[in-house]
Amino acid sequence: MRLRDVVVFALLPSLVGLYVIAASIFDYQLVQQFDDYWSRDVRLDTLFMGRVSAAQNLPRMLALERRLDPEKLDSGIIRLQFPPDLWNSWQGDPLALIGRWNNVTLVRDNSLSRVRVRSRGDNSVHRMTEKKSFTL
Repeated sequence: MRLRDVVVFALLPSLVGLYVIAASIFDYQLVQQFDDYWSRDVRLDTLFMGRVSAAQNLPRMLALERRLDPEKLDSGIIRLQFPPDLWNSWQGDPLALIGRWNNVTLVRDNSLSRVRVRSRGDNSVHRMTEKKSFTL
């Protein structure tokens, strides 16, 4: 095997490993924005293992996502449609939109309603999990 082949085969696992490490550090910095009871015990190695676990479960989650059809009438009781820029800002900076009401669309059966939501809470319990808390 030539050096070029070794580099090519090692590049993808190295990039995945680098991404997991960088994402863990980003998660840690995000948690450290909060100075509360729930964020004090968060450690970098725990976040790293959470990212590794997520990477291991990724094929199953992608298969599950492909089976879900959000356009089906029986897909859920209600859905909220966020503008992409609002959703991205909620994901990127958890403290930026605290206390600010934002317009979104509520989809129920075949009807659309304009509603307002705001980010809920200013501690890590409301902002650091996969399911963000908000007030409708």
